[in-house]
Amino acid sequence: MTRDVLPGAQTTPTQRCPQCSSIGLPVLIGLPDETAMEAAAAGELVLGGCMMGPDGYAWECPAGHEWTGDEQTWTRAVDLALAGRPRCHDCGGRTRRLVYPRALAHPGETEGLADDIAAGLAEMSPDEGPPGVYSTRICHDCRALLA
Repeated sequence: MTRDVLPGAQTTPTQRCPQCSSIGLPVLIGLPDETAMEAAAAGELVLGGCMMGPDGYAWECPAGHEWTGDEQTWTRAVDLALAGRPRCHDCGGRTRRLVYPRALAHPGETEGLADDIAAGLAEMSPDEGPPGVYSTRICHDCRALLA
């Protein structure tokens, strides 16, 4: 599978199935939003339902084998599968978070922002943006704002 990765972003960490050695996908637990459904349709993660099993951070291979792995690798794989989503409605390109300057006054809005900017997953807007809005999504390719 060919993936388009934003500049500065790393490729998805992999886990091999302990039974058949196939590459596994992270299993995302919870009610999926548009971003998660899009990543699952692209074959980058598995939607695992609403209840997390007792084993924790799960992986699944194409043969349906399931196993657990370390939290850090699972979290990075899920983050990268969701990065750049939802896709742009105009051109289909990956999107990233566009943060308005007023968000800097609210620590909860900027947690992890420096890492996201360094990885190409977010950028600061030169404009103030609409009143009461801290961030939105912008297309990496055509620069269209997502509603």
